[in-house]
Amino acid sequence: MTLGTLLVRADQLPLALRDLASRVMRAIPTSGGWVLGEGAASAAPGKSLEDRVVAVLGDAPDPLTDAQILQRLPEAGDLKAVRSVLFADDRIVMADTGGWTLADEECRQELQLFELPTPEASPSPPRQRHRRSLKERAQLCLREASHPLSLQALVERMGDDVNEGSLKHLLSTDASFMRSDISEWALTHWGLRRYTSVRELVAEELDDAGGTIALEDLERNLTRTFTIKLSTLRQIASASPYITSGGIVRRLANGQCAAQHEADLTAPYGHFENEATAAPGMAGPSAEELIDLMGLS
Repeated sequence: MTLGTLLVRADQLPLALRDLASRVMRAIPTSGGWVLGEGAASAAPGKSLEDRVVAVLGDAPDPLTDAQILQRLPEAGDLKAVRSVLFADDRIVMADTGGWTLADEECRQELQLFELPTPEASPSPPRQRHRRSLKERAQLCLREASHPLSLQALVERMGDDVNEGSLKHLLSTDASFMRSDISEWALTHWGLRRYTSVRELVAEELDDAGGTIALEDLERNLTRTFTIKLSTLRQIASASPYITSGGIVRRLANGQCAAQHEADLTAPYGHFENEATAAPGMAGPSAEELIDLMGLS
């Protein structure tokens, strides 16, 4: 019997095979092959999206990403709605390896610590769990991505109900998060180098090098880790409290500060004591870098 004949006669098969044949007929093509449609249990009429997502995860042998879950629930049609379920339902947790899976009993008891008691007079169901906190959701999204994200990318992953200003304040003040580049954030425990400001990064490099460092080494060390423009870095390395002379960067001596500062104000932009170190046509600093230089970030 061919597969086509088997599917045509699916209504004559035992219940379990009938359900499998139905899922095969509703399979969805993807870049990596085919994804079976929902099973009869998860596709039952009247089932809530929460229960259908749980059913899909229960059918999967391995954790699924939110996009993979949506592939199995095509009629849900809204990735943000699926993500809202993933973040809010205490039956679902993020796996250590990434992706989403069902929580075991021990994990569910731990998640119940985040539940709010339902008032006796409330018409809500007796088990009404509140959404995970902004911090928990940001941590989960960064863990799922496994790499730093910009503020905008993090907001998109967390959902429409996230206030960008509140999230930026959380990332800036909570020790669980750190700024890993001019416009990117990471989890602190990843152990990445922290982005502070270009001026402070130059100070760190000088301290590590014993007080002086070649300009080309300074450029290589910082631009391979951060998205800092060479023009910005060279400008800071040649302005008070630093000076670049003969391709070497060092701090100014105390007696040099006032005179050097006056020279910085009168020198044209991009001027170096050794003009050979300045690349022609180098673009100026970006708006974000200017804000950083002015201490307004």
